[in-house]
Amino acid sequence: MADCLKLKGRFESLGTVVPGIRYVSNGQVSDVWESGVPGIGYALVMRSEFGPEIGVKEGGIDVIYDKEPVRSSSTSIAVVVALVATGRLASGTYTIPARQVGKYTITDGSGTAKSASIPMASARVTVTAQGCKVVSGDGNNVVLPRAITYDFKEVGATSAVSSSFAVGLKCDTTLAVHATLTDASDRANTSNVLSLAPGSTATGFGLQIFRDKSTTPLAFGPESSTKGNLNQWLVGTANAYDTMLIPFTVRYVKTNETVGPGSVNARALITFSYQ
Repeated sequence: MADCLKLKGRFESLGTVVPGIRYVSNGQVSDVWESGVPGIGYALVMRSEFGPEIGVKEGGIDVIYDKEPVRSSSTSIAVVVALVATGRLASGTYTIPARQVGKYTITDGSGTAKSASIPMASARVTVTAQGCKVVSGDGNNVVLPRAITYDFKEVGATSAVSSSFAVGLKCDTTLAVHATLTDASDRANTSNVLSLAPGSTATGFGLQIFRDKSTTPLAFGPESSTKGNLNQWLVGTANAYDTMLIPFTVRYVKTNETVGPGSVNARALITFSYQ
């Protein structure tokens, strides 16, 4: 019985950690490891018979037993494996290979240590991707009204005339929809002025795009759906029942002291991110 007193446990994790992603369970934070399937990771949570739940971190953790000596000839631990989405996944079935996720070592009061490997069995995961579909406004060809060059008094002045257009989304479920506008003629453009496309003959002008009823032009960013993409903005919360209509207004803006009349052509892209 003396050998079973004052147990100490140590869990050593194995595998490669996915950077920047954490899993939270009952207030406990765990790292996330690669599962062998891109876009799917796994997290580990330890539970001992006489101690609290503990999130597993890279490199391992000490497992806490009760402060009082263990009055039993045996004790048990449980390892909970939680699958975590770590990237974009297409609909389909994925097979996660079996692997060893760690090694558990327990040391009793006499200093005797015993170890056991912690396996994770192979698992099949069926993914049904949820998102939104553009149901209106795809490939919008927006006709701009005529404007008079001498109406623009200084650089940064915008036209009194404008054109409106909208993009409609239909979503599978309740989602927070974000978006990024990209300048198709200059994909490195991160300003709030859409550059003119080749074939334009007017000079000294650009275009600005506004959300409906907003007085602040939207800035452009990379063509990416990654969360937190540069100049990404929140559109709103969509649901599975209604079409989300996103209205915009476009205006001319003077970009140079010297301007010249002519035709204006520009092309913008919009990338949605469902978070």
